[in-house]
Amino acid sequence: MTWGSRKAAEFFFLLLERPNGVTTWEAAEALWPDKDESRAASVFHTTLHRLRKVLDDELVFTRNRRYYLNGDLVLHYDVREYMELTKRAQSSLDLETFERAISLYQGAYLADFESDWCQDLRETLHGTHLSLLLDASRRAEALGARVARRGSRIYPRSTIRTVIVPGVNSRGCTTAWAIVVAPNALGRVSRPGIETIGGLRHESFVV
Repeated sequence: MTWGSRKAAEFFFLLLERPNGVTTWEAAEALWPDKDESRAASVFHTTLHRLRKVLDDELVFTRNRRYYLNGDLVLHYDVREYMELTKRAQSSLDLETFERAISLYQGAYLADFESDWCQDLRETLHGTHLSLLLDASRRAEALGARVARRGSRIYPRSTIRTVIVPGVNSRGCTTAWAIVVAPNALGRVSRPGIETIGGLRHESFVV
């Protein structure tokens, strides 16, 4: 999809994150915090026009001076699905649900965007994911799970950081969830590998 401008793409994701809509000023504060009110309003309407050219006109609508995405036309948003699965996994402690949630994490959220709202959400999701990995590892340990390694597909130029969250299982080994994070990620992460590593008797994570 060709967005027409980076800000049009960012505005789309802002609307996804704000199901209760945004006013012109709220969008301007998020997207152009350094511009004065009149200039930001002008740029906002230009960006809105570009976004509507890319998307169906009915997808972005206005009501009571607020702008919304039409929820009836947004069929899937992976961040929302990830957060729902994470909540379900941490409530049910079901390992399959943990794995489903973990597999949805595709690296840093909107990594190429530097607006404060993007950075805040990126950090929140990263922290949530570390907690999810640790909870999954502890659950595997509690169940005495011994899971064979599931090999990750590592593509050329893909590796910049590995996150390992170990937990000692009943055999004195460590069950570790390892995630290899891809660069330039709106992000791609290899499917998480689960491996047993001998000799470690602690619970921690290394980033």
